[in-house]
Amino acid sequence: MSIKSLPKKTDFSNERIYSCFDKRVIENLVKLNSISLICFEKFNELVYGKIQEFNLDHSILIKLEKSVNLTLLKRKFESITLKKFSDKYKQPIDKCLFCRERNGIALEKCHIIEKKFFNKKNLIKSLKFFRNHPLNLVILCKNHHGYLDERRLKNGNDKRKRPALKRNQIQKLINNRKILNKKFLTDLKREIKFFEKILKSLNNFEKQIEKEVNKRFIKCVREIPTTKIL
Repeated sequence: MSIKSLPKKTDFSNERIYSCFDKRVIENLVKLNSISLICFEKFNELVYGKIQEFNLDHSILIKLEKSVNLTLLKRKFESITLKKFSDKYKQPIDKCLFCRERNGIALEKCHIIEKKFFNKKNLIKSLKFFRNHPLNLVILCKNHHGYLDERRLKNGNDKRKRPALKRNQIQKLINNRKILNKKFLTDLKREIKFFEKILKSLNNFEKQIEKEVNKRFIKCVREIPTTKIL
């Protein structure tokens, strides 16, 4: 993944929270997307390609479905490609991270990496998805949302000091993201291992199919009648 595609400090709502971002999250999202697609392409190649092409026995297809747990594979693929654990990491909009304000009307979802970053051309899909992912959102009251966006609130000719997040608040947000990033990485790595295991099973099963095809070929060759040369 190109470093150019990753966000810089100036892409954040507040440059001081740059360390909230963990590039390993995006790297593993890309890896998970890749290996899950490879698994489905391989499965379709075996089922709708080789098994049908060589008119293999239906029992082989049943063995394949059992060996890779097709139902679980489909469910995993749908949850990863469509949601990527978003539901699991959604934060309840019930209180501000800093002041614990509980007035639902005054609370907002605030982007850590600014929304305009995700409008860039040639941005990888996993990063575009990250725009509204819970890991890029934090629940704040309107006041603290303004403090977080202090850089954007300043005008070029406005020299007045604006309210800003305190150092301990910045650190609290960073710590909060580090905990979420760690949990998310654990989930990603677990799912990657799941698909790696599935891919290994598919590759092994492909070898079994090739053996069966070779057996049939040899049998057909042996059954071809030979003619004596006079």
